[in-house]
Amino acid sequence: MLAVERRVKVLERIAADQAVEVSSLAREFGVSEMTIRRDLRRLDRDGFVRRTYGGATTRVVRSAGAFEVTQNSRMLHHAQEKRRIAMRAAELTGDARVMFIGVGSTVEQFARLAAPRDGLLVITQSLVVASLLGTRRVSVIMAGGTVRQDELSCVGPAAVECVQRYNTDIAVIGAAGVSARRGITDLDDQEAGVIRAALEKTERIIVLADGSKFGDVALSTVVPINRVSSIITDPSADPVEVERIAREGVDMILVEPEVPVPPDTHVSAETGGPAANEEAGQNGAPLAVAT
Repeated sequence: MLAVERRVKVLERIAADQAVEVSSLAREFGVSEMTIRRDLRRLDRDGFVRRTYGGATTRVVRSAGAFEVTQNSRMLHHAQEKRRIAMRAAELTGDARVMFIGVGSTVEQFARLAAPRDGLLVITQSLVVASLLGTRRVSVIMAGGTVRQDELSCVGPAAVECVQRYNTDIAVIGAAGVSARRGITDLDDQEAGVIRAALEKTERIIVLADGSKFGDVALSTVVPINRVSSIITDPSADPVEVERIAREGVDMILVEPEVPVPPDTHVSAETGGPAANEEAGQNGAPLAVAT
């Protein structure tokens, strides 16, 4: 089992039990207690759990703990790809004035990385997105309705009515499935219904989906593929499906993985030093180095 897979399992255990012990996790996964302690230290550093003497607990009260840990567990799946996709989306939406932001782990990454600015209005059905942006230099309209406890998103007639009121420049949405034949699909029909309503009055639809979603078809179609402006994904996406979608006129943006800099590489003084090169690497630009 890879380390990231083991950490996902640890988070799932915490979601179910609210607390775990190092010794029991070590026995369950067949690894040393030192390995589990390193896992918990990493998860604590990343804000997923709170380390305790001999184990770890959730960072929130019991009533909300299962949701938060489950969300963080999902964020670990394809985490690097999702972050790169979200960074690219942030670059493409910098001039938006009114934006609809949907639901999903990659979309939440986008909300974390989007640059706050005066004059930007965001409409969302996601309580997670609203909480990420609500304290920053962004105006946020939260769709009302019935709250889905597993996703913390609002659904139902009130949510549909709210999002239908607004004309938006850009809609940024996630996907459970991406298919040339069935379009962008979602697992929950009520959630899909709210997003469909929001897309009726938008100029541009940007879909964020890691490569694992390509070729999958979930329960409910959110939008046909020929209405989508751009899909941002990673190179693991099925190339046949990517080609089919591109033929429908969709701008397919494949975000390449970052090239790691060897630890003994020396940064050229002409490039502005290590900080400048680190920033360039995070933005996907090539690193200027002298070896």
